Amino acid sequence: GRKTAYVPHSDNAGNVSTTYSDGITLDSTAPTGTVVINTGASYTYNASVTLTLSATDALSGVSQMRFSNDNATWNPWVAYATSYAYTLPDGDGPKTVYVQFKDNAGNISTSYSDSIVLETQAPTGTISINSGATYTTSASVTLTLSATDAGSGVAQMHFSNDNTNWSEWETYATSKPWTLSVGDGSKMVYVQYKDNAGNASGSFSDGITLDTVDPVCSILISGGAPYTTSASVTLTISASDATSGVYLMRFSPDNSTWSTWETYATSKAWTLLAGDGTKTVYGQISDHAGNTGSCNDVIILDTVAPTGTVVINAGDAYTYVTSVTLTLSATDTLSGIYQMRFSNDNVTWSGWEGYATSKVWPLSAGDGNKTVYVQYRDVAGNSSTSYSDSIILDTVAPTGSIVINSGAAYTTSPTVTLSLSATDAGSGVSQMRFSNDNVSWSTWEAYSTSKSWTLSVGDGAKTVYVQYRDNSGLTSGSYSDGITLDATGPTCSIIINGGAIYTSSASVTLAISATDATSGVFQMRFSPDNSTWSPWEAYATSKAWTLTVGDGSKTVYGQISDHAGNINGCNDVIVLDTVAPSGTILINAGDAYTYVTSVMLTLSATDTLSGISQMRFSNDNLTWSDWEGYATSKVWP
Repeated sequence: GRKTAYVPHSDNAGNVSTTYSDGITLDSTAPTGTVVINTGASYTYNASVTLTLSATDALSGVSQMRFSNDNATWNPWVAYATSYAYTLPDGDGPKTVYVQFKDNAGNISTSYSDSIVLETQAPTGTISINSGATYTTSASVTLTLSATDAGSGVAQMHFSNDNTNWSEWETYATSKPWTLSVGDGSKMVYVQYKDNAGNASGSFSDGITLDTVDPVCSILISGGAPYTTSASVTLTISASDATSGVYLMRFSPDNSTWSTWETYATSKAWTLLAGDGTKTVYGQISDHAGNTGSCNDVIILDTVAPTGTVVINAGDAYTYVTSVTLTLSATDTLSGIYQMRFSNDNVTWSGWEGYATSKVWPLSAGDGNKTVYVQYRDVAGNSSTSYSDSIILDTVAPTGSIVINSGAAYTTSPTVTLSLSATDAGSGVSQMRFSNDNVSWSTWEAYSTSKSWTLSVGDGAKTVYVQYRDNSGLTSGSYSDGITLDATGPTCSIIINGGAIYTSSASVTLAISATDATSGVFQMRFSPDNSTWSPWEAYATSKAWTLTVGDGSKTVYGQISDHAGNINGCNDVIVLDTVAPSGTILINAGDAYTYVTSVMLTLSATDTLSGISQMRFSNDNLTWSDWEGYATSKVWP
């Protein structure tokens, strides 16, 4: 341990100094220590190793160390350190390094040692990606690894996708999940093995093609047709795969039940599911890597032909022209109507043409019953049975006649009755129309044998025209008849006894005057009371007539008819007076005598009916003066 020596000094005078001392450590015990090669590694591939040293000395402390490979021959002493680079002797195999420590007192420890196996031969090995597969669909692969090392044994491994950048070393195993480099294409994976000594092998590698992209494919059913009439179709398949290439194909009608995989081809016979309707064919194409691409196509299976109708001229029974209009109607539940064709005999057909609801079509030549046939074809290609309609072709117009008022020459009314007659050997008479001028016509109406008609305005000669149309629509020429319209009655006058106011006799003479501008005066008749009439007789300007019995005012009524039958009336009045006046005469106021021949007559007369009108005079009651106006006085010779 630590030792101290003390000394006081005294001088000759007897003075004593302070105590002086000096120390020294007495160390008779050698150091103790350890040595570890390469941190305790069991192996090393390099003869240059690192020694980790530890030594302790309780008193003087460790000062030096020396090394030996055999614990006999020693290297020179070197200053103590906790780490020391050291070179093992040549030759693979177990190696022991000895160390001795010396303390500052010079004590030398016993030998301490550590051993390590020197191995300079690297491992050998192999690598296989996905059990040697040529292709992979995933960048995540499994590496199958195998390595051997005759010395220390395989300890670690690490990996690279480019033989440049490496993963961290990890414990050797025979299997390893690994991620390939990004992007499809040819891939290499490299491995290096390290043994327990630390020897790293060269690179071992294996290749695989990474293909993560599904094939691209398309299917065309029946060349891409939207419809088919048969369940047996041909699939046209087109597929491509840029990396591993197209390999297999399979198909399904429902995307669930699949055919067996078969070698890829560009064409495939296929049978659609039973029953009309939309059909989908699903396809899957696989590449050599195992990626599967899907595609499909749709087609409508339509095995049912269209149904339809044809109507000629909107259903008319007849036509007078060979060019008719067909009204067409067709339905098809699935693919729809596409085309139509026509025939006049159901044997020889026109070319197929686009479907339309109307078509102008020529009938076969010659009058008679005509049938037009039509067939429809849908988009899928199904052709219907023949549908037909018939019409009678009649190209000969009707013939006919017209009679106005049963052939009368005159009419008093513009409303007349037409008697009509028409015949048509083909389709029959159907309509008629009328005109007063053969230019402007009434609307067509149903044919009948009688028609009420109004003549044109104004008296005079009238013509009525008629045209007949048969059921085919053919119009005849104009037929006509004439009549004279006389709607104005005759004008007339009656004068009794030349216009006398009175008559003393019931037997009178009627003077008749009548005119009629159109049909002319025809007959006349007379009545004393405008009720009871004489028979009609031919018109004359004079007529003897007997007034009714009894004095008084008498009216004679006359009616004049023209040839058209118009009747107009006229009358005249006369007073029948069969009783003579009574009166007196007085000469010179009753004087008995006169001396002159000129006397004054005083006159007085009365008459109940017609009144006093005239008077005349006589000197012998034989010879009379002329009648003169009645007066109450008269100078008379």
